[in-house]
Amino acid sequence: MYSLALALSMISALTAAPTETATNKSFPLQARTLTVAQAASQPQALESSPPSAASSGTVASAPGYASAPPSGAAPSNRDLGIWGVLPYSYGGFGYGLGVRVALPLPIPSLLPPGRIRDNWSIEFGADYVRFSLGYLTNDYSVNWFLPVAGVRWNVWINDSFAVYPKAEAGYEIAWVSGYPSGYSTPSYGGIFVGGAAGLLYKVGAGNLTLRAEAGNFGVKGGISFVF
Repeated sequence: MYSLALALSMISALTAAPTETATNKSFPLQARTLTVAQAASQPQALESSPPSAASSGTVASAPGYASAPPSGAAPSNRDLGIWGVLPYSYGGFGYGLGVRVALPLPIPSLLPPGRIRDNWSIEFGADYVRFSLGYLTNDYSVNWFLPVAGVRWNVWINDSFAVYPKAEAGYEIAWVSGYPSGYSTPSYGGIFVGGAAGLLYKVGAGNLTLRAEAGNFGVKGGISFVF
C-alpha cells in the first residue's frame, strides 16, 4: 500500500511539470506579440507629425535678414512711338520728326534674377530732318531721310524706368532744295552705322511711355504707346 501511494505521488509530480513549463513558455510569446504590435503602430504616429525644416530641405532666414524679392518678367517692349529730332550738322542745328516700332527679341536675359530686369527689342522706322542754310544771298535747305533698324537692350531699374543702349544701321538719302535757278540740285546718300543711348519712363499704369535718346544724329524726345 505504501508503495502504491509513492508511485501515484511520483506520477503526479511528473505530469505537473510539463503543464507549468507550457504555461511559462506562453508568456514570452505574448510579450513578443505585444512588442511587434507596438512596433507596427509606431510609424503611423511618425507619419502624422509635420516634417521638420531640416527634413523638408527649406532653410529658415536668419534673424534680421529679408528674403530676396521675387523676380518677374520685365515690362513689355512692344511699342509704337513718335518723336522730335534736334540734329546738329553744317555748323548748326536742324529739326525733324521720326517714328519707331519696337518688337520683342527672344534673346535670353543678361542679368541675374532680381529687382533689375532686362529684355531686348528690335526697332525699325525712319527720321526726316532738315537744315536751313544760306549761300551768298540765297537760302536753301539740306534734307535727310533716314530709314533705320537696330537692336535695343532695355535695362529696367523698376517697373516704370529703364535705360538702354542701342546699335543701328540704315541708309541715308539726302538732297538739297531751294538752290538758285540755273544751278543743279545735288543729292547723295549711303549706308550708315550708328549707336545711341536712351531713357524710357512709363506714365502711371497705362500704355504711355516717355522717351529720350542721344546718338549720332542728334537728340530725340517723344512718346510711345505699348500695344
